[in-house]
Amino acid sequence: MSKRNSDKTLYSIIKTRLMIERAVRLLEHQPVKIDDYRNAILKATDYFSNHPNKADSADEILAAIGLLNDGIRFQMQAKVGKRTVDILIPGIKTVLEVDGERHANRLYYDNERDKEILKDLGDGWEIVHIKTEYIEQNVKQLYKAVTVIRSNKQLLRQQNNGEIPEGFSKKAKKPKSPQYGDELLLD
Repeated sequence: MSKRNSDKTLYSIIKTRLMIERAVRLLEHQPVKIDDYRNAILKATDYFSNHPNKADSADEILAAIGLLNDGIRFQMQAKVGKRTVDILIPGIKTVLEVDGERHANRLYYDNERDKEILKDLGDGWEIVHIKTEYIEQNVKQLYKAVTVIRSNKQLLRQQNNGEIPEGFSKKAKKPKSPQYGDELLLD
């Protein structure tokens, strides 16, 4: 291994360890008993330590910890066509995208990307976007929120010939201002 590749690998390992630590710190500030998440934290630590390029943020790792704690099977950084998605949950045919602040100004791009991903995945799949701030507030509710949003999107598609109405979600059209849409489905 060249020195350059060795430095890149070392950087990835250190970065991943810091993201894991941050994810655990975020969990400690939530309305949960941290001991209830012990096994999920250990599994996530082992996985991400051995696969340092399978998460782009501490929030993705925190989401993984929450899903592991709920016993949900999923894939991190899964390839779908020519795209990579944050979290693929095959059991409920859902892609979970963990959206940080940078996504607020990329809604139109994200919507077009979502259309490509859904086309590659096929019928019955949905993409759910959850802002990092919600994951940081209460990861215990993550899976429930994903399933509710997914169900609401499926219902909308049934009522509208397979499409989500353009005016319904802020993600469905080019926005005038940076806002999110999927959380609106919880109202």
